[in-house]
Amino acid sequence: AKLQPIYVGDWVKCFMKIIDNPEAVGKVYEFGGPEHIEYNDIVKALADAMGVNKPLVHIPSGIAGLGVRLLEKTPYSPATSEQLRLLGIDNICDRQSVKRQFGFEPARFKDALKLFILR
Repeated sequence: AKLQPIYVGDWVKCFMKIIDNPEAVGKVYEFGGPEHIEYNDIVKALADAMGVNKPLVHIPSGIAGLGVRLLEKTPYSPATSEQLRLLGIDNICDRQSVKRQFGFEPARFKDALKLFILR
């Protein structure tokens, strides 16, 4: 699945413009970062930014689904069936949505990582 992470500082900037605008009431806004990124690439970038050098192990979705269904009935479940289902669906919008609606270019994912990942 493709995701479109947006840096929290940019997210707040967007919301501040909406909150201060009486014409925004009742409108729907879609916004995300300037890139469509596959989940696997996000995990790799996070690991690199944190200096973690471990292999990624991919588990077939059927096996992962079975494990999640068993674990989500416990207080220790790391995920839910719904979260696993959502990982199979793109969660993206127009790459230019923030610039078009709010007038600024949001940070690229790898640049944003440098702002909050401390090594």
